Order: sequence, then structure tokens, then C-alpha cells
Amino acid sequence: NEAMDEVASYVRQGFAVTGSSSLITPSSVSGAQAGPGAATRTRREIGSRVRDLILALALCHNVTPTTEEEDGRKVTSYQASSPDEIAIVRYTEEVGLRVAYRDRKRIILESTHSNQVVVRVQILEVFPFTSESKRMGIIVQFDQGPESSSPTEGESEIWFYQKGADTVMSSIVAANDWLDEETANMAREGLRTLVVGRRKLSSQRYQEF
Repeated sequence: NEAMDEVASYVRQGFAVTGSSSLITPSSVSGAQAGPGAATRTRREIGSRVRDLILALALCHNVTPTTEEEDGRKVTSYQASSPDEIAIVRYTEEVGLRVAYRDRKRIILESTHSNQVVVRVQILEVFPFTSESKRMGIIVQFDQGPESSSPTEGESEIWFYQKGADTVMSSIVAANDWLDEETANMAREGLRTLVVGRRKLSSQRYQEF
């Protein structure tokens, strides 16, 4: 809880769009990453990591938002078979990134700070959670411009996101001593731990996949 304000600050910087024509992709240079000098480099790196993680959590799920007007303001509620997934999406909204729209083909994310659409993706594949796999995944293609221009295979980024239990994910993601240590620490505290991974796919790699 004590880190919420700090995370929200990084999210606000990372999802600040300039004008209505540009959208954020994982490769965008964000406000949290801009700025000269080595002194801000660590902050830029943390900012980009926070942005990337919140983006992954806001995209990698099977949650459907519904929006209603209450006392003149827009209130978003979420529907999903898993209360855990709803909790994660509520968290991303708390820190500044709202899942505004979702259907079988696309997801739209808004900044709660500016109420602007900041991310729009086409859903290419969904891999649902199962009790055997203990993980779920999604492949999305990022729009980079206004709604009228749908992404073309050659220029838009394709990313595979996956999240799941630490026991299965630790053998899937790149070898990482830090991850093993942190998940072990959390397990000793009796916590269930979620591990999130991502990989950028070329259009050729996606077709093969």
C-alpha cells in the first residue's frame, strides 16, 4: 500500500500521450524514460519497468469491463470467472490504467489521469487458464495510431504475455536468480505468487507459433 502513490506516479508519466493520434506500445519512449543525465537513469529504468508490468497486467486476463454512469461520473465494473483476475485489473485502475473496453477482438486501455485512450490492441490469440497448465496467456498486436487505421502485419508490434503460478513460470521464463529468491521469500511468508512474462514476436515468428 505504501508504494501505491509511487507506482501511480510512474504510471501517469509512462502513459502520458501527446495528442490524440499517438498510442503507447511497449517500445514507446515514455515520459518516465525521457530526460537527460545519469542521475535520472535509474528512475527512468524503474519507470519503464513499472509501466511495462502494469501494461502486462492490464492486458493479460479474461476480464470484461462494463461502464455505467453514477451521479454524472463514469464507473467501471468488471466481470470474469476468476475473482483474482478482477482484483488485478482493479489494481491497475487504482494506479492509473483502466481497462475501458474488451471484446473478443480488442482491448482498449485508458489513463485514469487524463481519461484518454492510451493503448489499443487487437487480440490475436488467447490461451485460457487451466488447472493443469496453471497459467494463461494472450498474444496482442498494438495499434499505433487513430482508430481508423488498423495495424498492418509489418509495422505493428506483436507481444505474447503470459502469467501464472511461480512453480510453472520459473521454468518457462529466462533463468533468473532474483526471481527464484523473491518467490521463495514470498512462499515462506505463505503468499501465493504470480509471475508475469512477455516476449516480442516478429510477424514471421508469430505465424510459426
